[in-house]
Amino acid sequence: MENPDMYQGDILLDDDDDRNALVGETYKWPEGVIPYEISYSLTKYSNQIEEAMNYLSNRTCIQFTERRYFDDDFLYIFPGYGCYSYWGRTGNRQILSLGSGCLSLGTIMHELMHAIGFKHEQNRSDRDDYLTIYWDNIDPEHKHNFMKLKPNQNWLINEFDYDSIMIYSETSFSKDGKVKTMLPKKKGVVLTEVFDRLPSASDIYRINTLYGCKKN
Repeated sequence: MENPDMYQGDILLDDDDDRNALVGETYKWPEGVIPYEISYSLTKYSNQIEEAMNYLSNRTCIQFTERRYFDDDFLYIFPGYGCYSYWGRTGNRQILSLGSGCLSLGTIMHELMHAIGFKHEQNRSDRDDYLTIYWDNIDPEHKHNFMKLKPNQNWLINEFDYDSIMIYSETSFSKDGKVKTMLPKKKGVVLTEVFDRLPSASDIYRINTLYGCKKN
């Protein structure tokens, strides 16, 4: 999930994106419906991709539907180089990459949540109250992935969540893949790899709040 040339490691941005933590109305999927098309190259993984979609749909008002011929805006899921997605709805054929090592349920749902409209937990404006960032342990080329947003750049909805599927592990973007780049300030908390996780109750609440769902 760590793609060095992308914003926060796995997010594609259009030039005019303002990098807020949540999308504005124009970047939300109308009525929470997200048409999708799975590349032929991922056919043998379609069941687990759809399992990830169903997990989110069953707990929110987001609905993933197979693309119809008249659906101009849709997710095209393909095996690119790494795991990455655009943030929110960008319009037209919108790519979401699930390359090698990206097909665990946790990773798929992490990327789907980017497409729904969410960024990373560790970039919240209030993250310093919850995380210690070890700047000297971060690969210099990746330090931008730990820059926090300004208070006026993010609508936080609820409290910081160590269990969020949108937070990276403790060694993400480290110099050697072993040293810690961030640690929780709360004792007893361990930040595991995304592929080991499912969306937290807070993640589900945020989706429902952003899209005005009645499943909160």
